[in-house]
Amino acid sequence: MRKNRPFQYGLGTGIIAGALLLQLMISAKGTVAPPLQDIGTPSPSPQLTAQLVREKADTLNLQVYDKGVKLYKQNELDDAVAKAVAAARAEEAAKVQAAPAKEIAVLITEGMSASMVSDYLFRSGVITDRQAFDEALRASQLNTKIRSGLYSFTAGHNIQDVVDRLTTIPPA
Repeated sequence: MRKNRPFQYGLGTGIIAGALLLQLMISAKGTVAPPLQDIGTPSPSPQLTAQLVREKADTLNLQVYDKGVKLYKQNELDDAVAKAVAAARAEEAAKVQAAPAKEIAVLITEGMSASMVSDYLFRSGVITDRQAFDEALRASQLNTKIRSGLYSFTAGHNIQDVVDRLTTIPPA
């Protein structure tokens, strides 16, 4: 027993000192730990409302969304937008294909110049670009070869086809 004596004195002194310090801390705090509650009973906390949560979030510069709101990541949003654009384009293409081509009757009279014909075709909707039509006539040197008569075209016709019909094919 003699050789363990210092160890036993140290251990006993440590236990006594620890107990005294623990009592000192508890009494200095002035409160005793609350008794443990049953798991089934709710803790007494303030009632949170949606308005209170939104106000607290605003003070912290945060955003609060309702449960039913779907939030997207950037790549998910880009995919959804691309699908919507593709669907809209497909729907527009289907409308264009389903709509019958509008027939436009054009009467070219004797003495009309090439610029007058291009202006008339543009206003009636046969061509979409006057300058391109004039350049196509000049490139083919057909400014003076336009035949008079009644022609029937569809809207947005190819410019070269219009030039060919007005200069080579007699009107029906």
